[in-house]
Amino acid sequence: MEELSLYMSLYKQGMLTKRELEEIVFQFILKNPHRFYMRRLGKERCIDYLCWLYPKLSAAIDAYKDTGSSFEAYLASLLFWSTHEFFSSEMEHVITEKACWEARAGEIVCEEEQEYLAEKTHPFRNKTGKKLKANEIMVLLLKSYFFVSEDFLERIAPVVGIKAEKLMTMIEELKKKREQHDEGIRTLKIRIHSQYYRCIAFEKRLQVMDDDSPNYEKTKDVLERGRKRLANMKKRLAGLRVDASNRQVAETLCIPKGTVDSILYTIKKKFGVK
Repeated sequence: MEELSLYMSLYKQGMLTKRELEEIVFQFILKNPHRFYMRRLGKERCIDYLCWLYPKLSAAIDAYKDTGSSFEAYLASLLFWSTHEFFSSEMEHVITEKACWEARAGEIVCEEEQEYLAEKTHPFRNKTGKKLKANEIMVLLLKSYFFVSEDFLERIAPVVGIKAEKLMTMIEELKKKREQHDEGIRTLKIRIHSQYYRCIAFEKRLQVMDDDSPNYEKTKDVLERGRKRLANMKKRLAGLRVDASNRQVAETLCIPKGTVDSILYTIKKKFGVK
């Protein structure tokens, strides 16, 4: 390893570029993994490790100062601690990936098949056989714009007597009015999704930790705070309305808000909704 100090000296004298020195060090480590605590790494993982190490090694070369310890000793110390960090990072990724898969596997594998209905029922008819009128369907459609697909609009257009393109224009108009509000809902859902898997990952970490480990209590505390944060975000999401307001529906249909209120009241009464 003495030649590494020589190369560092040449670099300090400006006879080698930093890139040339990095290449020399990389090749030396790759050819001599047994000297750098990398016996557990195969060739492919060794290359992965070196790619992960590059930013640290580059910074270490800039930070090195000859104050008594040789560059070889300095490099050996860096590699000793960085291999531990690399293995810890790999383990954390494995635990997180396993946790996320276990959380989703049940939903994917155990998804229930839809029941086949021999007799199809009219989607806009209640148990007594009363149908919704076209204006009632339109109000419900716009109220529920957040969940409406283009395919559904194509199928509902003949029922309400309005072209699908016109219905889509109305939906887009509502979306523009509620753009900021809906973006907030989407962002919150993404945060809830991330927080959910973060909590699972910390749960899995606790399972592989010793109860008397220095990091056990710290991880447990982080998990508890994460659960509280998740509960608060879910509560906040539940308080956000995803349907359009009666006033927004009225403005889109160019009718008074009172008319929308009246139509919704009639629908509730017709279907026995309190």
